[in-house]
Amino acid sequence: MKKPVLWSLVLLNAVLAGAFLFRLFPDNAAHAQANRRPGDYIMIPGALGTGSAAIIYVLDTSTGQLSAMSYDEPRDDISMMAPLDLGRVFAAGETIGGTTDRKRR
Repeated sequence: MKKPVLWSLVLLNAVLAGAFLFRLFPDNAAHAQANRRPGDYIMIPGALGTGSAAIIYVLDTSTGQLSAMSYDEPRDDISMMAPLDLGRVFAAGETIGGTTDRKRR
């Protein structure tokens, strides 16, 4: 009678010790984009003069990048444009005409 009770208590203590040790280790959770909010995208359809290809402009409003994607149906081909940083483009546009910090003549 004492032997089964003793072994069941030993087993119960081993399970409780295992559960306690399991709680000491941190869980392996994936934290994707923890410091950034997900992107907001604006997609604008367009047409090319070639006739068989169409283009989609993709604007990521959270990072300020513009990209484009073209699909050619007869060839079943998708082409991607490298992202363009609009902040740099608009910052470079300030100096057109030579009126950065000088007074206009």
